[in-house]
Amino acid sequence: MKSEAVRKLSRLADVAGAWLFLSLAKLQIVRQIKPEYPHGFEEKFIEIMKDRDVVPMLITNHESLADVISIALISNQLTALVNKARGVDDSLGKMILNDLKEAYAGNLLGERPAEKKAFPGFVLTIAKSLEAGGKGQGEFIEELTRQLRSWLRDNSVKTDGYVRKKDEEKYHLSRTNMGYLRRFINSIENGEGRAMFPQASVESGRMLMENNNGNDILDGNLKLNKKMSKFAQGALKGLSLIAKELVRSTLPEETYLSLGKIIKDNTFPIKGAQKFDEEVRFDEILKITHDAGKKMLFIVAANSGAPKIIDHNTNTPIPTWEAWLANLNPLAPIMQTLLDLTLFDIKIKGLMDVKVEMPIRDTDMIKEIIINRNDPAKEGREPTSEELSNYLGRKIARLLPPKTRGMYA
Repeated sequence: MKSEAVRKLSRLADVAGAWLFLSLAKLQIVRQIKPEYPHGFEEKFIEIMKDRDVVPMLITNHESLADVISIALISNQLTALVNKARGVDDSLGKMILNDLKEAYAGNLLGERPAEKKAFPGFVLTIAKSLEAGGKGQGEFIEELTRQLRSWLRDNSVKTDGYVRKKDEEKYHLSRTNMGYLRRFINSIENGEGRAMFPQASVESGRMLMENNNGNDILDGNLKLNKKMSKFAQGALKGLSLIAKELVRSTLPEETYLSLGKIIKDNTFPIKGAQKFDEEVRFDEILKITHDAGKKMLFIVAANSGAPKIIDHNTNTPIPTWEAWLANLNPLAPIMQTLLDLTLFDIKIKGLMDVKVEMPIRDTDMIKEIIINRNDPAKEGREPTSEELSNYLGRKIARLLPPKTRGMYA
């Protein structure tokens, strides 16, 4: 009976903690993140997206669950640009006004004509284990993901779960993706944008088997780091700043500083750029797109700093100290509001930097790959999935700091 009461109390704390963190993050962390676009991006994107047969594909690196923030911000901005390109006003008030005008003219239709339909937004592929009802990721992160998905929908992003090998092996989910494939094809045919990470897991973008000094981490230290991280961060649910202060004031100063040094020295550095999962087949994605009579426009972006918001050093990712402190800073929203009111396009320096590359048509990508080949044996052949993946991976890496370019350094 006692254990059941503790479980319910823990669940309630997870729900409350996730709600509190996300509510504060919307006001603080999210408002301080401004995606950086290259000069001429908007003009080029609008010109290409005037064609209703073009489907945008957004790809970013994946270091943390917090990367969905950049997906949402970019998707929301791109959705508005697509509607602008196609002469569709996506504001609710004007859509209602236009419908009333049509009704008054006797032209009220059961369905909007194609040329008046707003762009439906993006569909983000996520791990099936993170979808509503998915298990194994920890109650706090499952609750945070559930609330994040609701926020994503408000920012022109839907999610679609894909069952990975890890979902099958670790979370015991049935590994069938026929439903996902069918939904993917339908979304392309309907002109929805797609969004994805190179891998639906953060490990390859987050963890390296070396410490900050470039030395190998011994197995014992690696295990110790995991245990210490789990111990230190397990107390961070809800308003965990109180817990940290209690630990600091309770332990002898030498012990407290030593504990901090162990965690800091053995924290996995950020790899940033990731190799695309072998199951991501861009040759097949392009075939599906072209068979549907569509063209694909690739937009790549790079995130730096997402692990400062949600840390994945343990099996149950949780918000970091930096994120809580940023959320609880009372001056940031006031200063940002003043900047917004004065129409200055300035954002207070945030925890995460987001950079976006110029959009590239699928035909231009294929042409560039073929021209730059050094293998005579491949002459005249269509690019392989690996060539397409490496091309996009290098574009992401070039937007990242040199130390986090991973395999593309």
